[in-house]
Amino acid sequence: MEKDEKILIICIDRDDDLGRKTGIETPIIGREVNLKSAMELGLADPEESDMNCILGGIKLYDRLIAEKREVEIVTLGGSEEVGVVSDMIIAEKLDNVLERIEATRAIVVSDGADDEFILPLIQSRIPIDSVHRVVVRQSERLESAFYLIKQTLLDPRFSRSTLIPAGLVSLIYAVSIIFGHPEWATVSIFAFIGIYLLFLGVGLGDLMQNFFSAVKESFYGGKITFVTYIAALIIALVGTVQGGVGTWNYYVLHYSELPGYLLLFMVFLNESIWWYTGAGVLSWCGRMINMYLDRGAYWRHWASPLIILAFGLMMWGGSESVRLILEGSSGEGVRLLIFSIMGAVLISIIGVWISQSIKNYYSEDDQIEKDII
Repeated sequence: MEKDEKILIICIDRDDDLGRKTGIETPIIGREVNLKSAMELGLADPEESDMNCILGGIKLYDRLIAEKREVEIVTLGGSEEVGVVSDMIIAEKLDNVLERIEATRAIVVSDGADDEFILPLIQSRIPIDSVHRVVVRQSERLESAFYLIKQTLLDPRFSRSTLIPAGLVSLIYAVSIIFGHPEWATVSIFAFIGIYLLFLGVGLGDLMQNFFSAVKESFYGGKITFVTYIAALIIALVGTVQGGVGTWNYYVLHYSELPGYLLLFMVFLNESIWWYTGAGVLSWCGRMINMYLDRGAYWRHWASPLIILAFGLMMWGGSESVRLILEGSSGEGVRLLIFSIMGAVLISIIGVWISQSIKNYYSEDDQIEKDII
């Protein structure tokens, strides 16, 4: 730095502790006024770190004055609502200060990592030569760690993937204790962790997030899909309950001769798959209605319901055939599997043929309109 350049020492109080605890408004320009403000803040709250920040700025000011440099000191306060609101307030105050003080360089004084978050904001208005952190030595690492933890917890991706599972695990354990069966907690927690890992591995979590995003958009957009999506969700829940009831009834009747848990899963799938299929078709109906009203290319999706039906048929036939094989009826199970696969393929072919025929029909209409024009 050249000695004829004016240096502006900027003390940052991002959460405006000075204003909230003493009533002093920022910006505060000048050594004596800043020293008085720091003393008032220290009397109001002796443990306040922003007092150390201002005093550190004053000490730096005195040192530069002793070196015969042209320097000024200012304290900028933001808002208790730390973030966009406080940063906009600091930016506006800094612009006003720079209009009054013709500074060419700046030194930023802060009391921790939280205040230094706005360095790019300051640097976009005036070059920064140095950042001087003034923190009580015993609390420097603690404050930085607290800031890092706070920012991590505020990250939506981290909170959704970590805090929600941790909260559910704690809730499962608490419920098990309340009902007097702590041994359930271990089994339930491991089951939950297993299901959660499967969701992450298969990508079902993203599918569910996309589904709820679509429901939200359809609600705010006033579309019929909001009703059909909710109805499809209810049908899927009913199907899950139906599958659970059917599985329990089967277990009660055949618990002494069960070959394994695979059979129970096949029973559950067999009891619930048509409910899931109906939910998928209903969701498709809502989308088709919206696309028709929006004059979209709805003809491209006519194969979807038949493909959903084909999928449901294969899953039903596959689960039923596995159940028959596990019960000892291998021949009947294999025949059912073959017929269900053949039926699913036939339904899929019909769906693709219908979709292609409708596509060709609309393509011909478009060509006729172009020829007329």
